Amino acid sequence: METIPGPGTALVTGSARRIGAAIANHLASRGWDLVLHYGSSAQEAAQLATQLAAQHGTRCFVVSADLANPQAAECLFARIPPQFLPLRLLINNAAVFPQAPMAKTDLGLLEWTLNINLVSPLVLCRAFAAQAPEGASIVNLLDALVRPIPGRFAYHVSKAALRQATRLLARELAPKIKVNALALGPVLAPEAEDDGYLDRMTARLPLPRPGRLEEIGAALDLLLSADFHSTGAEIPVDGGLHLL
Repeated sequence: METIPGPGTALVTGSARRIGAAIANHLASRGWDLVLHYGSSAQEAAQLATQLAAQHGTRCFVVSADLANPQAAECLFARIPPQFLPLRLLINNAAVFPQAPMAKTDLGLLEWTLNINLVSPLVLCRAFAAQAPEGASIVNLLDALVRPIPGRFAYHVSKAALRQATRLLARELAPKIKVNALALGPVLAPEAEDDGYLDRMTARLPLPRPGRLEEIGAALDLLLSADFHSTGAEIPVDGGLHLL
């Protein structure tokens, strides 16, 4: 019986835990092989690779890189084994979410946040584009807030810049590569927050509940569909947060 080839290999940054792990699991269920990037969660990344191989027959390669150092991002592709190349999908998921207004955002915090949330994703986009075949895709994860709330200055600046970069990349890399974005609202509470955080954050939404991990997967399926005739698009998965 002839084997039907899968869609290819995807690199998911920050894939060891939380939303990144859910995205990796969703892609595996759709037949993707995976390069699972992690920063410090080595054990969780290894466990996820084992789980995905057992559940979905997915080939996984686990790679570490400190995205606070853009040079580490630049070297990441050279460490991927040839059998996983070329990559057909890049998901820029890894991000940090520091809580500090501008007055308390010193140079170190600003550089750290921008490197992880903006500079390293763009470095990875450039490396991905250099090896990607026709029909490849990049998906950047954004924040659905259009009017950012004061208190997380560096985070919101970095995500706003990534939003603009997504649009620029969509034009520069067309028609070979589609570049789109998912703009997320509250899905998982930050680890430092209490159990009531999501209820408080979603009470004022037009659709007043947290997003679900499977809803992110459904939106990702749309972006990756051959029938989705768009690039530079941003799909909100946010219960209407972008309307506020």
